Amino acid sequence: MKYKAIAASIATVIFSASGLTQAEVIFSEDFQDGNISGWTSSGSGSATLNQYAGNYSLRVNQSAAATAAISTAGYVDVSVALNLAAHSLEASDECYAQASVDGGTSWVTLLTVANGNDNSAFLSYSGSPSDADDNSDFQLRVLAAGDRKNDYCYLDNITVEGSAGNVEPAPEITVSGTSALGSVLLGASTSSVITIKNDGDASLVLGGLSGLSAPFSLSSDDCSNSTLSAGVSCSANVLFTPTSVASYSDALIISSNDSDESSYSFDVTGSGIEEGGNPVCAYDCLSGDGDVSRSTVTYSELTGSAGDGSLVDFSGFTLPEAAANPSNTFQGSLKFTGVERGWKRITDPHRYATLSGIKQLPDFDYTFVQHGTHIIPQQRGLITSASALGEWDLILEPGRVWDESSDNGYSRAAMPFTLVEYNQNCTHNGVLSFLFKDGGEISNVQYQVASETCAYYQFNLYGRLAASYSESAVAGAESIKSAYETEVSSRMPIKAISELATDYPNASVDISKIASDQNADDMTLYGVVYNGVHYVGGCETRYGTYPFCDVMSLPSYSTAKSVVGALSLMRLQQKYPGAKDAIVKDYVSECDNSTKWGSVTLENALDMATGNYNSSNYEKDEVDSAVDWLYSNSHSEKVDISCNFYSHKEDAGKTWVYHSSDSYLVGRGVNDYLQNEEGGSKEFFADMLVADVFAPLGLSPSMSQSIRTTDSESAALTALGLFYHRDDVVKLAAMLNNDNGAINGTQVLDADMVNAALQRDANDRGLPLDPSENTPTAYYNDSFWSYDLNASSVMQNCSKETWVPYMSGYGGIGIQLLPNGMTYYFFSDGSDFSFTTTTNELDKISPLCD
Repeated sequence: MKYKAIAASIATVIFSASGLTQAEVIFSEDFQDGNISGWTSSGSGSATLNQYAGNYSLRVNQSAAATAAISTAGYVDVSVALNLAAHSLEASDECYAQASVDGGTSWVTLLTVANGNDNSAFLSYSGSPSDADDNSDFQLRVLAAGDRKNDYCYLDNITVEGSAGNVEPAPEITVSGTSALGSVLLGASTSSVITIKNDGDASLVLGGLSGLSAPFSLSSDDCSNSTLSAGVSCSANVLFTPTSVASYSDALIISSNDSDESSYSFDVTGSGIEEGGNPVCAYDCLSGDGDVSRSTVTYSELTGSAGDGSLVDFSGFTLPEAAANPSNTFQGSLKFTGVERGWKRITDPHRYATLSGIKQLPDFDYTFVQHGTHIIPQQRGLITSASALGEWDLILEPGRVWDESSDNGYSRAAMPFTLVEYNQNCTHNGVLSFLFKDGGEISNVQYQVASETCAYYQFNLYGRLAASYSESAVAGAESIKSAYETEVSSRMPIKAISELATDYPNASVDISKIASDQNADDMTLYGVVYNGVHYVGGCETRYGTYPFCDVMSLPSYSTAKSVVGALSLMRLQQKYPGAKDAIVKDYVSECDNSTKWGSVTLENALDMATGNYNSSNYEKDEVDSAVDWLYSNSHSEKVDISCNFYSHKEDAGKTWVYHSSDSYLVGRGVNDYLQNEEGGSKEFFADMLVADVFAPLGLSPSMSQSIRTTDSESAALTALGLFYHRDDVVKLAAMLNNDNGAINGTQVLDADMVNAALQRDANDRGLPLDPSENTPTAYYNDSFWSYDLNASSVMQNCSKETWVPYMSGYGGIGIQLLPNGMTYYFFSDGSDFSFTTTTNELDKISPLCD
């Protein structure tokens, strides 16, 4: 870094109105010294030095930022020049170069690179940011606004120049106060103190304060027509007195001699409500009066001391029937520090509890937007903040906001979250709750985790933590609200599982037998889809019903072999016929052993029939090597195991041997094939699978991400690593089972591959799971399992060969695509994968074996 120490000989000459002046280099950075120590990183992701073709640059990924503080004190005519590039963006991802003149409180974007221009080519900015002159609080940053680890932004060749000399003193207006005055009874009033301060070094001359009209007014004003010396402030009081039920907004206009803010607009909002009425509500409004009887998660508990507390029924975190519309609006950041509180072991054979940090929530600093009675996180999907086992990654989902009369003017929020083991797929679902008021008042946060989909580590986690709430405008707030409304409205219609008996009364369905194949204590949730209706069950925890079943995060585990591995190759084959027959060695450079990989196709790897294995005994290879493959975090480690661990036994296509590592090779091969066809900036998961399949299906934001390797390759694991909502599961199943790989009438997946995977092609069954059977009862084809119901002693009305294709995941996860058009799915963690008791019952509604 070169900072204010540049020889005069490299200064450039510029002209100004007063004559010839020397522009000095205040700050210069091209990173060629291999050093980024002057830059501070923040956010989710990392800031690292990047080298390509001999050039060094600063790289940030995901939603990380890197910031440099650059004082321009004593300089005028300050200008900035820089280069910005991007790689592997998708959807609405963007990269920003930004400047701040107030020490990082607010930022102005100088240059943006969006998806479509993410070809790693540098774009240039040259200009003079406002208020950059004579500013000791000037900062520059590069910011990634992405959602996955391989969303990359690159900053390089930064130069800040200015002319030293006489700096004219200038005033600087700063305005603070509460802008959201909340809901007020008709005829009553509330007020907000607005403070105006001169942060400059010359007198600030204020004109009259104006602009407000009824029901807003100024009840006091010490500022109009006054002069504030440097560092001095004054105040005015904005009064809100509504006379009718409505939402109101207005702006207080402050005129001054601040050269760049001569007319400052301070926005104010409020709502009028009737006695006993609810506040004005914008979305999904409530009809209750707030008269709620509460014995847990009470006002006194939330506003008392932080501590362990105790485990309670999740009804304490659930929107009550009598809840009223919220009188306060949450918009800004919620922050707390994770410390160890209450923890209770349920299952922990591998002694995870000995890992540092695993008995507490991660530190929390995230931004939310309220929309009516819903509260929505700005960042959706997997937040990868952990760096080692024992630390938690996080998923945040939308929650609810409401009023209760016993909360003394506060509004109450409850939000679901999920703890995710570092670089693994287990999910531990929790809820947190707190009270808040407009103006930034907040109670403790009470949290509880008492359920999971995880066979090997189960616990209860609970407590209360001190928290802070910083009100602020949220970039893209209206887009967040609109996208959320679309997400909710596009979900498949839902009914309780018990409604199957009501909707099909002549079937005599015994509802208690549906999902009875698994132990109830091991079941997370389950569902049946028939005739376009999603019948749902489960969602029970060790402490009552989970309040947010629609957005409960569900691990894919090995169902990703079908949803990522199979669907991506099916999509590639549809786009580029013949792609499924591409040779692994040609598209995965690390698999360079011709004997092992010279004749293995991508579809062979999808079938797990590469001819490379150590034992053909059922899943013996997977058990022997899975730990090494699963817990290796870099692409180089994973691809080395995938290419080299197993011996070459025979030609490809002869024997099925289960290897997660084969699925990883499918992902890498599809990725390379796509890049060869469409350019090196393309990435198969984001630019093909999400863009062409998940997005058109209307899947949840969580589905735009996958667990990835933690190195610069940031490779999607393919074999596991997705996080579903239950609506995602049934939409994917319907697209396959009912629409044969078409979306909105357009064929998206290769129809022949879909038919083969779903056992609709008698000439392409795949490979038997047990070659010793004279008549196979189970096959594996294109990463889909299948089972012949005729082989089941449980099925009562099945006397002919009837294949059920399904997806399967570790611990007890199954998604069955039934031949009568139904879908049946379950997520559990007791390692029971059976489903025939359930299918026998569903056969009563619509025959499975006709």
